[in-house]
Amino acid sequence: MTFVVFDLDGTLYTGHLAQGVARPHWEHRLKRLPLCFYVATHVALWPLWKLGLLSELTGRELWVRDVAWTIRGWTPDEAARAFAWIAQRRAAVGSC
Repeated sequence: MTFVVFDLDGTLYTGHLAQGVARPHWEHRLKRLPLCFYVATHVALWPLWKLGLLSELTGRELWVRDVAWTIRGWTPDEAARAFAWIAQRRAAVGSC
């Protein structure tokens, strides 16, 4: 399965993508360990960004690139259920 993310920030999606992906993990009990690993390793980047040791662009690129860790191994049914949940609750008003 391929997951493609583009132009989400405020255009197609009104929330934070990582939060949108995380909620279905908890609510539907989907592979929580990869989610916890992703959050732990990426929250640790925030102080580096705030101290100027990591650029905002690099930090955002890492967050977006690595979000795939959280959905790796999902079955098509798990992915469909999670992304339907995200779309129903967080889609931008007026988007296609």
